[in-house]
Amino acid sequence: MKQGTFKYIEQLLRDYPEMDNYIKQREEELIFPDELAIDQNIGGGRSSFISKPTERMAITITEDKRLQMLIRYKRAIDKLIDEVDPITVGVVQMFYFQKPRLRTWEGIAMDSGLSERQCRRFRDKFFVMMADELGLPI
Repeated sequence: MKQGTFKYIEQLLRDYPEMDNYIKQREEELIFPDELAIDQNIGGGRSSFISKPTERMAITITEDKRLQMLIRYKRAIDKLIDEVDPITVGVVQMFYFQKPRLRTWEGIAMDSGLSERQCRRFRDKFFVMMADELGLPI
């Protein structure tokens, strides 16, 4: 696997426990835009189209690329966690999801009853599946 792809997936997994917060924060940014925006059209005329703020907000949320990518990453990780074996899930969760990280690969191996190399193989298998799910180069 390419090193860049590997590092990218690693970062996604480290961010996964906070992904719901990131999604909620982005939705709030879209719903309540920056209040510092100043109307430059002081004394200007009225708009010539009918305003539909709810519809416009729904379209904005649906079309926001950053929000859609966060949702896509979360769904991909959730899907893989449901599909892979419990050993792989345990290894990935122990190393990437726990904050602060309390275990090294050696500690995870001791806790799971596997060798360090086996734990890394489970991780590598998960990363390949993740790259495939997201369409990243392997």
